[in-house]
Amino acid sequence: MMFAADDKFASAGRDEMCFCDKKNAWPNACVSVTLVFVIMMMVPYVFIPAGEFGKFEEHACRVERIVYPTELPTPENTTGWAECDCGKHCQTWSPCIQIFTNVSNTVFARQQFYDIRDECTFHVEYCPDGEDITTVLGELDAARAQFVEYDNKTVTCFYDNDDLSYIFLQREWDWPMTIGFLFFVGLFALILIVMNAVAYYNAIQRRRESKNMVL
Repeated sequence: MMFAADDKFASAGRDEMCFCDKKNAWPNACVSVTLVFVIMMMVPYVFIPAGEFGKFEEHACRVERIVYPTELPTPENTTGWAECDCGKHCQTWSPCIQIFTNVSNTVFARQQFYDIRDECTFHVEYCPDGEDITTVLGELDAARAQFVEYDNKTVTCFYDNDDLSYIFLQREWDWPMTIGFLFFVGLFALILIVMNAVAYYNAIQRRRESKNMVL
């Protein structure tokens, strides 16, 4: 009789534990996948830049050449211009200024440390009034002003002495983005811990209740 009671208790305990595991399987999977996704997103935006950040040392660069627009863009000539998003189903052009220094005649200086994909030193990617010719003419004048500001000037720049693939005018760590990533990693990790701790506690309580019912 005692063995039958023990078997009943063990079976009840196994059932409760299995119910607990099945009940939390999908939430665990969803949170875990999200956590892994956030960590993978940190690779190109945090981990790789962190490894490269210290290699870019400060130097003084002499501006030797500037590519900037001197006339309005045409289908045949868009030198100094790059596409700009002016709204839904709307694409126009805005100035694309490239600054070349004495460090390299082929590698232009990018504005920020994180701008490795940019094709311009200065460029406005979103221009809601880009279809207005008055706005475009104003941007043309602004591009001319930036040319005057940097032409033949010595500016602070940052580059890797062993690899001149990139030159930056500024080298500032993006702390808001890093803190944002760390916040979400910590949040999802905490959710996993709390969710499994509560599930484990509930499973223990059910096992105790099952034991008391058997006894």
